Amino acid sequence: MISRITNWDDLEFISEEVVPDTNELQYTSFGLIDDNDTFHHGQLSAPKTEISLENIMAALMYIKRPPLELYSMLKNMGIEKQLYNAFVVEVQVLEELSQHPHPNLIQYHGCRVARGHITGLVLDIHPHDLQTYVKHGYERLDKVLFMTALESVIQHLHGLGWAHNDLKPTNVLVSDAGMPVLIDFGGCQKLGTKLKYIRGTKGWIEGEIGDYTMSEARHDTFALGKIRAWLDDPSSQE
Repeated sequence: MISRITNWDDLEFISEEVVPDTNELQYTSFGLIDDNDTFHHGQLSAPKTEISLENIMAALMYIKRPPLELYSMLKNMGIEKQLYNAFVVEVQVLEELSQHPHPNLIQYHGCRVARGHITGLVLDIHPHDLQTYVKHGYERLDKVLFMTALESVIQHLHGLGWAHNDLKPTNVLVSDAGMPVLIDFGGCQKLGTKLKYIRGTKGWIEGEIGDYTMSEARHDTFALGKIRAWLDDPSSQE
């Protein structure tokens, strides 16, 4: 979650980018690292002198990076390449899904690239995931409308031939309007394909992880039912 910016010193950097030959302003870019060490980036087509802290808050985007904290564990298992491979797969999924937008899909703006390698996914920011939102009781959700919207985006995925395969409250953000925003497509694969990198999350799948091997619409349907029951009684998953 991004805390409100109250001082220019809260920013990691802010700089004006100009055309080398003419010194004409292209844009002002800025970055912020939040309390969870998550990097957020944004840019505006105005000089620094005309930009307010409110403008910056509105323009910041979330930069999703590979989960480097898993590198040592995966390296010990001899499968550290999966870290980047899984990240590339998510890029490919988001690139395709961006051609078929839905109001409850996370807005994807492309990739950050350094030295020819993808270093991050540029995504819209939403302050809470569903689990945090419910746990801390920020506001009461309209459960019927919320679940109708979540079912709609899952049906949209299925209609395009995909299954999410890891549907759970931490993979659903809550928009300012109190509606779901589906995220985290590392396990999203074409229906009927063998799951490669992510095989659901215990407690939100039907059966055992070892039996969870294929990308199937029924995985998402089961998880929708679990989320609906959990919204009625959040203590059921504690």
